[in-house]
Formats: sequence, C-alpha cells, structure tokens
Amino acid sequence: MTTANVDGRILDIPSIGAVQRGALNDNVQKSGRTTGLTTGTIAAVNVTISVKYGSHCGGGRGTGSFTDQIRITPADFSDGGDSGSLVLTSGGNPVGLLFAGSSSSTFANQIDRVLGALSITIPQYAAAASWRSWFAWLLPQPRPAHAQDGPPVSRASEAAAHRAKARHEQALMAIQGVVGVGVGMSDSNAGEAVVEVYVEHGGQRLRASIPAHVDNVPVKVVETGEIVARVSCASPRE
Repeated sequence: MTTANVDGRILDIPSIGAVQRGALNDNVQKSGRTTGLTTGTIAAVNVTISVKYGSHCGGGRGTGSFTDQIRITPADFSDGGDSGSLVLTSGGNPVGLLFAGSSSSTFANQIDRVLGALSITIPQYAAAASWRSWFAWLLPQPRPAHAQDGPPVSRASEAAAHRAKARHEQALMAIQGVVGVGVGMSDSNAGEAVVEVYVEHGGQRLRASIPAHVDNVPVKVVETGEIVARVSCASPRE
C-alpha cells in the first residue's frame, strides 16, 4: 500500500511525472505502508514468476503466474504490507505497481499495463516550492549505494537476451525448483544482458540442471527464496 497525504500526494515523494516503462538499471523509489520510503534498482525486466498466495502473510498453497514483471533490489526495498505501492524512478516517473517479494527481491507490475487494464491515469504533481528547493541545485546529489556502476546494458545484448528468454522460457520453467525467469544484467561482464533463472533454494543438483547458456546468452541463477504476495502480516512501523 502506498502512503499518501490527505491531498493525494504520496508521502516523501516530492513530485510525480509522466509514466514510463521500467528499464534495466533504473534507480527507483517507493513510499510503502510498512517500510516507508526506500530506494532500489531495477535488476531485471520481462520477468515471469510464480507467486504464492493463500495465507495471512502471503505464501500458502495457491500460486499465481505473472508475466512482464520487473525485479527490484536490494532485499529491504519492501516487506509485507507494501503491496500496492507505486514504484517510481528517482526522478518521479511511475514505472511499477508493487505486489510481491521474497527475502532477496521485490516484484512489480509494469505500470503501463496496470493503467491500461483499468483504464485509469495517474495525476502528475510538482514538488512544493520552499526555500530549500531554491538552493537544492547547489548541493551534490547522493548516489544510491546499490546503484550499478559501469556502462549501461547494450541494446543488442538485451535484445538477444529477450529472444533467448522467449524461446526457452517454457523449458526453463519446467525444471523442478525453478520459480521464474527474466532478463537481467551480468555480474561479471559490464554492459552484458543475461537470462535470469529464479530458484527458491539453489542446491547443487538444481543448479546442475539449469543450462549455463541459452542461444549463446549467459544464464544467471538467482536464489530468491520463497516469492509471496506482499500482503500485510505485521503492524506498520511506528
């Protein structure tokens, strides 16, 4: 749930701009019911995941399958009760609607799909003027500690990863223990996109069953832990 002021402005979010698609390596923020204002980075896009539902704190026996999601890190970007929070870029552009997470990641719907399905729009607003805003440009802007260094992911590499993911998604999801796939960034080669494969627990036997490459695109295994709906299971922070 997004926290808001009585005038409809999101708490701790000074402005909302135009909607855009979430992209790899975008720095993002959200103001949530449980964890308040947090910042993170889009680590993967075009994500397909199985999410557990059915109990008071998410999890349970039921599962839902979701496509075209975004994966956000670090682990503390959200917690139970933050579901429904609007995810925005650091500049205030809406990119996602938070709905699920795990011990390592947060997952969000691409916001343009949500708005299209509901036939609604997000009202924009500008930061309230104050004496601080007049001098803000003089101050250096801190860079989030989790922001990725190095060059952006190459378009050609990302396009190849999307094609490989589409061709092999069904086979990868059929591997017992795999809970999702997506397109992310290489940990070892700057600017290279990879196909991410998500597992709850990365045992040696499971990892051995996952190919190292698909269509010459590297595969990165990401141990997510259990992916559950971010429903409320604790009192909000005091």
